Amino acid sequence: MGLPLLAHFQLSFRQMLTSRRIINWLVLSIFTTALMLGCGRSARDDSGERLASVSAPQQSTADCRVIKHNLGETEVCGDPQKVAVLGAHTLDLLLSLDVQPAGYAVSSPHPGEVFDNPVQQIPFLGDRLTTQPVNLGSASGPSLEKLAVLKPDLIVGETSRKENYDLLAQIAPTLQWQDRMAKGQWRKNLRMIATALGRDAKAEDVIQQYEARIAEAQVDLANVVAEHPKLL
Repeated sequence: MGLPLLAHFQLSFRQMLTSRRIINWLVLSIFTTALMLGCGRSARDDSGERLASVSAPQQSTADCRVIKHNLGETEVCGDPQKVAVLGAHTLDLLLSLDVQPAGYAVSSPHPGEVFDNPVQQIPFLGDRLTTQPVNLGSASGPSLEKLAVLKPDLIVGETSRKENYDLLAQIAPTLQWQDRMAKGQWRKNLRMIATALGRDAKAEDVIQQYEARIAEAQVDLANVVAEHPKLL
């Protein structure tokens, strides 16, 4: 009697183990399937975001423009935020576009590291600054070390030396011109800076405002011109 009972017990025990293995296998299969479906849904749900992250650099590359200036052609991409300005003439143009300088180089030396009091330190235009730009030294020979530390997105200014431009262009995209006194040159310079900053419409507004003021002055001075043309 004992042997059949033992055999029966062993058989039942094996069946129980087999049933548990089957149950465990089923649970594992269901969990794996659910995990795969979840990952697939996540991939589908995130596909737009992943595509956007992959395509972002392509959009940035596509948002580039090549600008011709006196010393060459410069590619500017994206929306420059930090602009280094070399000289008062260029600062004047930049401010007319409602853009503040991150760094500024002047004709006469300034001892401080920054222009912390622009009204007193920058003649004629200082009262229009709302920032305290880094002092980059001389406009004709700005400090390359300070420019490298500043890491500007764009450098704009004027120079008569091609070697200066080549050095500056290694730090950031650089626009430079040689003769701002040439007839109509300021308009060209303004439009170049505006294109680099994505503010073409603003540049045209500035030019129209200038021409309107000239027309008003011509009317105001008409009698003077008629009476003293040679003096004028």
